[in-house]
Amino acid sequence: MPEPRPDAAAESETARPQDLPRVVIVGSGQTGRELARQLAGERRVVVLDTDPQKLERLHEDAPHQSFETLLRDGTSALALRDAAGDGAEWVIAATDQDAVNIEVCRVAAELEPRPSTIGTLRESHRTGILRATGAESIARPGVIANQIRNRIERSHQVATSLGLGRGEIREIQVLPTSPAVNVKLRDLGARKWLVAGIYRGDRFVVPDGDAVIEAGDRLLITGEPEVAPGAAEFLREGKSLFPLQFGSHIVVFAERELPEVAWREAEYLFRTSRARRFRVVAPEGVEPPGDFGVPADRLARIVPGDDPFAVARPDAGCVVIDHGEPSFLARIGLNAARFLSTMARFSCPVLIPGASFPWERLVIPVTDVEGTLRAADTAIGLSRQFGIPLAAVVVTPPSFIGRGLEGGADVASVLAAIERMADLYRVRVPIIRAEGNPPRQLARLTGPRDLLILGYDQGHAGSFFRPDPAVHMMIRARASVLALPIPAHH
Repeated sequence: MPEPRPDAAAESETARPQDLPRVVIVGSGQTGRELARQLAGERRVVVLDTDPQKLERLHEDAPHQSFETLLRDGTSALALRDAAGDGAEWVIAATDQDAVNIEVCRVAAELEPRPSTIGTLRESHRTGILRATGAESIARPGVIANQIRNRIERSHQVATSLGLGRGEIREIQVLPTSPAVNVKLRDLGARKWLVAGIYRGDRFVVPDGDAVIEAGDRLLITGEPEVAPGAAEFLREGKSLFPLQFGSHIVVFAERELPEVAWREAEYLFRTSRARRFRVVAPEGVEPPGDFGVPADRLARIVPGDDPFAVARPDAGCVVIDHGEPSFLARIGLNAARFLSTMARFSCPVLIPGASFPWERLVIPVTDVEGTLRAADTAIGLSRQFGIPLAAVVVTPPSFIGRGLEGGADVASVLAAIERMADLYRVRVPIIRAEGNPPRQLARLTGPRDLLILGYDQGHAGSFFRPDPAVHMMIRARASVLALPIPAHH
């Protein structure tokens, strides 16, 4: 093997800076100087500033590092083009003025070849303007706040350098008290979030549906920014989070004037739940009471427009509607109740107020398998969250009633599943049994302070010959009803 020339290393070191990818930093304040120091040697760094003293400070702070400095205005297309030379890999706008940083990113987007761009912001509300230039944004208040939070609460890390940096990626450690311990991922009922990774000691566990969570696991959670924090808290230590597993808004959807008790029950749900915003979608003239207790900064009033459902659905965690007075034909199953067509347009829970708040008991009617288990999952969480007792009601119908559970074996399996779920969350669910017509018996067994929680099939409204017990329970209930939709394609 030939021996290397004595001067090969020196030649390599001399040629290296010209071969490195170029990074242009506009602004040599604290952020720009620190960034230049960290990138020097790894990148060919060019720093622009209109203040000669700041550029001089850069050389004083790092006398042994190599930078190119230009006393130029980074918002000038000519200056930015000169700094980029034959092509810059990155242009970083790091001045102390948001408007300047936005303009630098706009000008950089017109360079050929076009570099990747990042702009720093002091005011988070300008993020959208900066991103419109095609640049990535780093809002200093959010980054600093997340870093401080990560130091204070080390078991709940928020990623600021991955994804959008809005808290949609989080790392949490599962405490022994978490109800997720010894549970398969597929059984968590995740909505709008998922477990993207499991770190167990020094091992990485692929998070497929059969993966089982253990105490001490570190979970990487990703989901919509409004939902991920609640999901992370729930998985970490078991805090209930309704309605955040569905969305962050309580939405009052009114097609006509609402009775005051409906507004009051919606207000009660907002105050007692983990909802973050309250939205009213109603025609002109339909307004909440004057002393409505939702803070103005968390309340949005929207006129429905051409498609009222389109403005009601975004990030809806629970929709409040008034079903009015069902017709006689709807009561006997010869005509679909009008409110069912409204409910069918939403994929989140729907509250039908019955003036039964404040709720003193949650009631799960045992109907079909899927609807009952879906209702039990939500009801158990609400029982823990609100500190309200829970009960399941089993009504054995006459043999000519066709829908519902087919026999004793089905009832037993559903009740066993509810008991397993309740044990997981340390909730007691007493069973109330009765015989007769299910809707009538349920109406008899529920009181004025009960909340009836049930699942219903969006693809089957029931008929005279094949009635749906869930629909008739909604129609006949004396108490408020929280209805959980099962998609029609299920």
